[in-house]
Amino acid sequence: LACSTISIFVCLKLEVMVHSILLGSLLISSANALNWAFLASASNTYENYRHQADICHAYQILVSQGFNKDNIVTMAYDDIANHEDNPFPGKVFNTPDPDGLGVDVYDGCKIDYKGDDVSAQNFLSLLLGNATTSGPTLNMGPDDDLTLLYFDHGAPGLIQFPAGDTVHASEFQTTLKTMHDQNRYGRMVIYIEACNSGSMLDGLPVDINIYGVTAVSADYPSLGTYCGYQASINNTMIGSCLGDLFAVYWMKFVSEGDGSHSLNDMFQSVSDDVASYAALHYGHEINVQYGDLSIGDLTVKDFFYGDSTRLSAPFSSPFVAPTDVSAAPRLAMDRHQLAYSEVSAMPLFHGEARWRQMLNATQDLQDLLDEQKTTQQLYWDLVMYAFPGEQGYDDRYRAWTTKSPPLHPACEKQVHETLMKFCTQSNVDVTTSYALQFHQVVVNLCSDDKLGWGANPTLGVFEASVTCEKLGSEASSLVV
Repeated sequence: LACSTISIFVCLKLEVMVHSILLGSLLISSANALNWAFLASASNTYENYRHQADICHAYQILVSQGFNKDNIVTMAYDDIANHEDNPFPGKVFNTPDPDGLGVDVYDGCKIDYKGDDVSAQNFLSLLLGNATTSGPTLNMGPDDDLTLLYFDHGAPGLIQFPAGDTVHASEFQTTLKTMHDQNRYGRMVIYIEACNSGSMLDGLPVDINIYGVTAVSADYPSLGTYCGYQASINNTMIGSCLGDLFAVYWMKFVSEGDGSHSLNDMFQSVSDDVASYAALHYGHEINVQYGDLSIGDLTVKDFFYGDSTRLSAPFSSPFVAPTDVSAAPRLAMDRHQLAYSEVSAMPLFHGEARWRQMLNATQDLQDLLDEQKTTQQLYWDLVMYAFPGEQGYDDRYRAWTTKSPPLHPACEKQVHETLMKFCTQSNVDVTTSYALQFHQVVVNLCSDDKLGWGANPTLGVFEASVTCEKLGSEASSLVV
């Protein structure tokens, strides 16, 4: 206020009134602000048990920290708890307990979007606040904070959904920017557990109040844990990994603390723990921060706690240190090899039932080997058809070894979808974690100026469809 035209007394009184009004507005805004959470696990099949175990454990932690259940929206296929391979029907475990009954994270886990409703379209629609036909929405306001937790398979520039649909990094970040432009939130934190998860947040703007952390950078696989013999409850093997290393450790930090530590403290602690295991693996599975890093100075309580009046007893799932970790693309083979080894040991000491189990495990292992061999063949042939003959050797080498960034979303998605649609007859599923590691080849081909796929995706779609057509009819060209 300019005090030259009015008395000093009146001026100061007016200033106090204005400040009181502003402070009151801020307090009202703060009082009305809500914490929301969106938890998504976008995989299915017993092979991916760990993703649904992660999401249910995360849900239980949030509720115990005072989150209003109505402010948590969850998305999970929900085919694990009652799967025929589950030795504990109706239960899901995220932490091993070889000598005890374990902690069932499925009990009380509210799942809003199940089965076919776990889709890329619903995922993006929920973020944008659009109504869906099957569940609740994220009815957020401009002062509300959102915690987005994602557990699934990824590849360079995309995350995969069960029906084969995908969300590209460009779509995801466009959605986030639209949310900001529409005042859909006050602040947001994102934690992504997936292979190549860094590629989803590379280039995330620093001025839209979003802080993101990924399990790995853009170029590496994430790590599953509590697998094999450690995946045991009450002396019974689960037959699939129980958790993901990054998710297991950030949940440990949140559940064991009082919320007073900063998100940066959490990042440092979790990344140190993950790095200690990664050093025994490829050595490059490191957590990465993106976006507005100043949000990292805020506390865990700001995003992982709800109303203090709703606090309940901490969700009790005692932490168990992992004994081993494995990159996601190899987990299917590890699982089938272990099942085969278990039932084929000393077969003559067991009866007919074990013999049948051995035959089934042998066939399952052989089927997986055949599928993975055909998957290798598919991407090999795609490169060979793109750059044929001796003159194409250098181009083929680049297609296999380059780490091009995913900057051609139309081409990358359309080629991937074509492979998914037309190669199923040849026993190839390009949505598995094993197959998705080869998606970098598609990204590289779409980035190659010689081919022109990036500018004209129909060229790539044609090559992909031809590759699928020839895959089942030609002798292996992988032999050199």
